[in-house]
Amino acid sequence: MFVLLNGAYGTGRSAAAGLLKAELRNAAIFSPERIGSRLVGVPPWLLGRKTSVDDFRDLPAWRRFIVWGALAAHVGRATVIMPMAFSDRGHLAEFQEALAGRAEVKTYCLIAPHELVRERLFARAGPKGTGVSRWQRRRARQCCEAHLEPGFGDPVDASQPVEAVAAEILGRLGGG
Repeated sequence: MFVLLNGAYGTGRSAAAGLLKAELRNAAIFSPERIGSRLVGVPPWLLGRKTSVDDFRDLPAWRRFIVWGALAAHVGRATVIMPMAFSDRGHLAEFQEALAGRAEVKTYCLIAPHELVRERLFARAGPKGTGVSRWQRRRARQCCEAHLEPGFGDPVDASQPVEAVAAEILGRLGGG
């Protein structure tokens, strides 16, 4: 099974993924965004582009790589948990469909008010918000706005503590 934890930066996706992994038998975490952060530094011509992109999610190469990575992580694992921040329904659907050929896909969208997400981002970033980039702030806002609409996963209230978020998802999964 693939468990996709979609949500804005600051909604607790990675923390919830860690708690779920501890409760689910034979589970692994695969972070698609780590691949994206590496691709940002690749010269555009190596990716078949003339110019760079603002968001690695817009790179078809990234979307192919994360499918391959998720499928590789699934070898020998019952469950792969993936924290991600999709705000484009088409890109999310493309990913879900590619994985559905291999195993069941469950998608949850962690939703919290933008003010709370912003507060959390700055709280974990250190004094005066150092370490929170303009890009992260913008993407958090975009995701918070987009995720108010349906189609990004089964909604989960991420304004509650991360332990409650993980417990709710675990309950929806059937306990583990």
